[in-house]
Amino acid sequence: MRVTTKEMGIARTLNGAGSPGARNDCWQSQEIYEFFPHFRDVVNTYPDGPQPAYTPANGRLSEFNDVVGQNLQAIFAGEVGIDEGLETAQKLGQEVLDLA
Repeated sequence: MRVTTKEMGIARTLNGAGSPGARNDCWQSQEIYEFFPHFRDVVNTYPDGPQPAYTPANGRLSEFNDVVGQNLQAIFAGEVGIDEGLETAQKLGQEVLDLA
């Protein structure tokens, strides 16, 4: 059996290998819902399925995540207001994206 089939996606999930993967038909499987009903909530929240992950063309994903994450954390910690924190996170994140 090929590893990319619907049947394999269902089998790997039911055998404890994680999520149903990238196939929407696996995520919508009644067989999976019987054992893992919370997957139905994921499908209802994200009806179009998995979306592509975008990464910076300059390869600085880790640096970008660090800068943005630190500034978002400041919002959650109440150190800065939401508007100010988002503005700062956007500005500093863009600076990383603009690096060569």
